[in-house]
Amino acid sequence: MNDKVYKYFESQSFLYCGIFLLFSAILITSYFYHADPNPKISVCMFYNLTKLPCPGCGLTRSFCAIAKGHITESFSFHIFGPLLFASVIFGWAFSLLALCKIEKPFLLCQSLVTNDSFIKIAGCIALIYWLIRLFVTCRSFS
Repeated sequence: MNDKVYKYFESQSFLYCGIFLLFSAILITSYFYHADPNPKISVCMFYNLTKLPCPGCGLTRSFCAIAKGHITESFSFHIFGPLLFASVIFGWAFSLLALCKIEKPFLLCQSLVTNDSFIKIAGCIALIYWLIRLFVTCRSFS
């Protein structure tokens, strides 16, 4: 193993251990948590003030649905729920690779995570999706 990579693993092991434990807890909780498909009260401040969905409205329900294997239900709550779930799985695996000091897959994952273009494109797609949701929601009020 490359000495530079090994030193990096050693210096960041506490961080990767924390990420691994956090993502493990999120995945386990999302499997056992049963989100109400039609909540009576919303915890979203944006929705409570405007009665319009924020960019994240439905993500928790979508995430929990995909954790239970309910794929179509997950997409109906929020189109990016399954993508968020895949990102958490990716982060969980990424931290596990770092903790186990497996170099090649770790470096490949790291190059994807630190790619600025990937992050900017994902942000633009999320913004466009939210604007479409707002348009559809506003039309349904008319």
